[in-house]
Amino acid sequence: MKSPVSLFVACWMITTCCEAMDTNGHYAVWGAGRKSCHEYNQARAAGDYTKFKAYIMGYLTAYNTNTPETYRITGSTDLNGVLDRVDTYCQKSPVRGFEAALRNLTEELYAERFKNAPVSRTLREYK
Repeated sequence: MKSPVSLFVACWMITTCCEAMDTNGHYAVWGAGRKSCHEYNQARAAGDYTKFKAYIMGYLTAYNTNTPETYRITGSTDLNGVLDRVDTYCQKSPVRGFEAALRNLTEELYAERFKNAPVSRTLREYK
């Protein structure tokens, strides 16, 4: 059985890779991305947001995979920091789609992204 993250990555890559859209600027959104921020807010309040967290991780992995000069879109922001930012967006915009919150997140974090993988300690020792 495929993991939820890999399924979300595949869906995201197919639907949103590289700002790929149809000629009218539309694209299909799958999974938890189809939910509203209000639904996300309710899930967070209930502590039952696993599907949203998995979707976030898949979305960000796909973004990293498909965006030039991007190793990690979140830069030094960890998963809790990502969740805090999504929480803020969704609390302010509960009628917006959850996927819109993630698009907003990647736009906000773009300048802070890590462009390259960190150099491992082993490689630094040989320089």
